[in-house]
Amino acid sequence: MVTVIEDASAPSRGWAQHGFAVRARWAAVPSRDDVRAALREIDEDGVLVCGTVATLNIVVDGLRRSDSLGTPIGFLPSIPASGSHAHEVDATLEFTERFTLPQGIEATLAAEPVPLTLARNDIGGVLLGECIFERPKLAKFGAQTYHDDTMIADGLIRGLSVRPEYGDALTLRASVTPASGRKRSTTTYGRAVQTASDPVPMWVDGRDMGEVTGRTWYVDDREHWLLRGARREAPTPPERRGFFERMRRR
Repeated sequence: MVTVIEDASAPSRGWAQHGFAVRARWAAVPSRDDVRAALREIDEDGVLVCGTVATLNIVVDGLRRSDSLGTPIGFLPSIPASGSHAHEVDATLEFTERFTLPQGIEATLAAEPVPLTLARNDIGGVLLGECIFERPKLAKFGAQTYHDDTMIADGLIRGLSVRPEYGDALTLRASVTPASGRKRSTTTYGRAVQTASDPVPMWVDGRDMGEVTGRTWYVDDREHWLLRGARREAPTPPERRGFFERMRRR
């Protein structure tokens, strides 16, 4: 039987009439023990996550830590309550639109699982949609950032975002928002992004991870996670790649 995990944003769905029982309903960010307990008895039917992409991230990370990434995952997104931070709302909306996921319980569970390359960081977390380094009101902060062997930031910036490019299995896209409003944001493509910075809030898949002073994100081609009904993105055309990445490939 499928394991159902909800968060506080998920609406009542009458699981009993579908023959399912909710294994866990998290009103706040769960502890690792809570995640481990919820995923302890999964079977070949997999997991159905109802809520935000932040909760989906927690489940995927839990499956990775328990060596169960081969478990198929269905995702029924719901939007956080009013008053939530914009990053929390935007992350779930963007992720859902990005993959054109099936809607409804039956359609989600009937969809075939699609393997997606896993992006990870240097302390063990996973990244499904987007990681954002950004101060309130886009206040400036100092950062030195490399995308593979190319420096993409060295000094004051207003923001850095990192996201997996699932159509290009070994690629992360990085976008740097410059300190000067007269300069345009730059976008580069590569396998790993390493940044060291002044203390700055980090948002991972819409979840506030607090202030950090650095992080390394990379694509791990040895690990994949399974998302039911995901439509693969088209690979990024070469002409859309950033200047630094084009130069690096020459």
